[in-house]
Amino acid sequence: MRSAGSTSNQHDAATFVDYLMTLGITAKAERSGDAWDVWIFDEDQLPRGRTAFAEFQADPQADRYRDAAKIAEQIRTVRLERELSAHRLATNAPRPLFQSTAGKRPLTMALLTMCGVCFLLTSDNPDPTVLNEFRITALEQIDSQQIRWYSIPEIRAGQVWRLVTPIFLHFGLPHLVFNMLCLVDFGTQIELKLGWKRMLAMVLLFSIPGNFAQYYFDGPMFGGFSGVLFGMFGYIGMKVKFEPWTGLFLQPLTVMLLAASFVLGFAGLFPMCHWCNGIGLALGLALGYAPTMRGKLRGEKL
Repeated sequence: MRSAGSTSNQHDAATFVDYLMTLGITAKAERSGDAWDVWIFDEDQLPRGRTAFAEFQADPQADRYRDAAKIAEQIRTVRLERELSAHRLATNAPRPLFQSTAGKRPLTMALLTMCGVCFLLTSDNPDPTVLNEFRITALEQIDSQQIRWYSIPEIRAGQVWRLVTPIFLHFGLPHLVFNMLCLVDFGTQIELKLGWKRMLAMVLLFSIPGNFAQYYFDGPMFGGFSGVLFGMFGYIGMKVKFEPWTGLFLQPLTVMLLAASFVLGFAGLFPMCHWCNGIGLALGLALGYAPTMRGKLRGEKL
């Protein structure tokens, strides 16, 4: 978003914003000290907007500017009605999560499959071998009440994937179902918007620091996708607040599921990795807010 010009009169700034709308240029007026800046959202329209501003300054009382307010209000009304109609259709229409978009979100589907397969291999399996392959480091059973582990010798030997693989472990069917429902929602949105490569980078970013911190402070007996999900939640939340035009959104049901898992986890009724979730959420918030912060540091208006 770039400035088309400044005026000392608030009424003139509002009038010019209305006039720009009649030209198909979206803009807003914002106070800056004693002046009012007119900001144009689409930079491709900036030259045209600045030319129009120069003409406006030459004769701000021209009839075309006085008539602009009424026309602009009609345009806003039509746009609002269209947005409300589109929102109602999007809210009421069924979302084919596993049909029409399945081929467009290979990473989301791969993560869902991996979590499901891992759950089938490790659930109620008395042999700890498979489970140890997914842990950040293997556990050794000393007796019926004691276990031990070493200082991540596998990772030191080059098995760096163990920094990620704990996200595929889930302890109990409710744990798996809660996380997979959230992954379907968040993963579908992010992958369709950013592509699978950038989503993969986000999964790695949200999982590796949290997994290592969880191991360092609480040991290797943990697992679950929730750290990544809290990172995605934070990222989407920042986009909803500061960049709503991205089209990302938070489903009430998904937020309720995350909140429920959070509360049940603190109550001890649900597996919860506090370090994974906290670090994932912090990184997601930071990543989502980064473009807004960068724009502010450059003096741009978002």
